[in-house]
Amino acid sequence: LQAEPARGAGRKSDADTQRLLHELQVHQIELEMQNAELLACRDRTDLLLEKYTDLYDFAPVGFFSLDRQGRILEVNLTGSALLGVERSRLITRSLPRFVALPFRPAFLGFLAKTFAGAGKQVCEARLLKDDGKPFWASLHGDCPLSLGVLRKECRVAVSDITSLKQAQEAQRLMEALAVSNEELKQEIVRRQASEESLTNSE
Repeated sequence: LQAEPARGAGRKSDADTQRLLHELQVHQIELEMQNAELLACRDRTDLLLEKYTDLYDFAPVGFFSLDRQGRILEVNLTGSALLGVERSRLITRSLPRFVALPFRPAFLGFLAKTFAGAGKQVCEARLLKDDGKPFWASLHGDCPLSLGVLRKECRVAVSDITSLKQAQEAQRLMEALAVSNEELKQEIVRRQASEESLTNSE
């Protein structure tokens, strides 16, 4: 009579073990599926990061992240090429150092307004490459939103507008020459009229 309960308990124990094994197998499959999903997600993130890095580094303008003193915290490849300095050597250097002296006050004012959060700021200045060669630059500054927190860094996009400035200067010279040419024509007409008047009076 005592053997029957033991066999029943054994069958129950085997059933519990089988059920537990089945649950573990189901859980393992779920974990494998989650792992596959995480790996796919990581691959997508890596791809997006690669695209973002390409867009950032090879953008046609220089991107700078600056602190309040104008020290460079981050810069893309275009920005380092504009200043003629290797990117790793630009980090922590002062961007105002690359601004020609007559334009420094305007640049520092532009930086202060950018940090004040007064919207997007624009500034034109002559910058100097590391070798001292000057070029005209257009700077667009913006500060990321940080409600109630002192802004620690701002973003500045820098583009070389030397060709545009040269074209504007050439246009200004052409206009000045056209005005001068018109004045000369009028002077010639006046002189011819005076000569005719003298000839007639003689």
